[in-house]
Amino acid sequence: HSPSCFRWNRRTLRGRKRAMARVSRITRPSRAAASAAIVAVAAAATVAVSVVATFATSLAAVVVVTDHRTPRLLVEGPLNSGARVELTPAQAKHVMTVLRAREGSALVLFDGESGEWSAELRRGIAGGSGKRSSRNGASGGSGVCAHVAEQLRPQRVETGPRLLFAPLKSKVLALLAEKATELGVSELVPVLTEHTEIDHTLGGEEGISNRIFIAACAAAEQCERLSVPVVQPLVTLERLLDEWPRDVHKARTRDGDDVGFDAVAPVAPLLVALERNDERGVYAWPLLTAARGLARRRLPDDALPAVLIGPEGGFTTEEADALAKHPAVVFVSLGPRILRAETAAFTALAVLQAVSDEAAA
Repeated sequence: HSPSCFRWNRRTLRGRKRAMARVSRITRPSRAAASAAIVAVAAAATVAVSVVATFATSLAAVVVVTDHRTPRLLVEGPLNSGARVELTPAQAKHVMTVLRAREGSALVLFDGESGEWSAELRRGIAGGSGKRSSRNGASGGSGVCAHVAEQLRPQRVETGPRLLFAPLKSKVLALLAEKATELGVSELVPVLTEHTEIDHTLGGEEGISNRIFIAACAAAEQCERLSVPVVQPLVTLERLLDEWPRDVHKARTRDGDDVGFDAVAPVAPLLVALERNDERGVYAWPLLTAARGLARRRLPDDALPAVLIGPEGGFTTEEADALAKHPAVVFVSLGPRILRAETAAFTALAVLQAVSDEAAA
C-alpha cells in the first residue's frame, strides 16, 4: 500500500478509539445504574420468595392439621398448649416408619379428658416437665416427642350405650371391641356365662381386658372420637344380675307425659338379645321398637342404654330364667335368623345409634 493509504488507516483507527471512549464515558453511569437496579430487583425477589415461602408453610400447616389423614394418637394427659409428650416406641415407629412423617410434621393428640389438640413432631426426649405416653404400647424411650400447640375440639361426654358381651376368641374379640368403639359405646363389659369359651392364649382375665383396651384405643384414634370406652373387668352373669339396679320408676316421656300402658319402667333397663325366644316361651320385643321406647322415656341423667349379647352357644335355660326374673331385663329380638355373637353386637349397636340420632334430630 501507499503511505497515504497507511496514514488514512491509522487516523481511522484513532478516530474509532476516541469514539468508543466517548461512548464508554456516556454509558458508564447507565451501566452502574443498571447494576444497582439488578441488585435491588434480586433483593426484592429474595424477600418476596421468603414471604411466599413463609405463607405457604403456614398455609400447609393449617391444611395438615385439619386434614383427616393427619396421624392421630392417644396419649397420657392432661394436654395443654406448650406441653411436650414423648411417644411410645410403637407410636414412634408407626408415625416415622409406616406413615413416613418427619420432624416438624403435624399430629393430632387426644387423651380422653382434655379434648383434641394439634401438635408438631419433634425429636428428643420430652424432658422433666414433659409427659410420656403409656397407652397403646410400651411407655417412653422412643426419642420422639410431640410439641402441643392449640386445642382443636373441647372434650365432651360420651352418651353411647353400654355393651355387655361374652368374651370371644382373640381375633374376634379385638374386632368386636374395635367396631363397638366406632359405633359409640361408652362402656365395654365382658360377661362370663355357662357357654363362654375363654381363649387361654389371652392370659386370663387381665389379658382379656388388655386385648379389649388395645383394640378400643386403636379404634378411637381412627374414628376420631374423643375418648376410649371404659373397659370393665370380667364379671359373671350371676354377679352382674345381683349388682344391676332393680329400681323402677313411673315411666314418663321426655315431655313429662305418662307413657300409659307401660306405666312402670326400670331405672336402668338392660336389653338382652335372646334367640329362639318362641321355643323358650318368652316374648321378645323387636329391638327397634324397644329402642324407640327407651328414646321416648325420660331416664335419669346417669342411666345409659345397655345391651347384653350372649355367647356363641346362647344362654342356658337357667340363665334365661334368671334374666327373666330380673325387673330391669327387657328381652329383644334381632330378627328371624341366628346371628353370630359379634354380628348380633354390631346389629344392636347400629340400631341404638340410629334411634339415638333420630331422637336427637
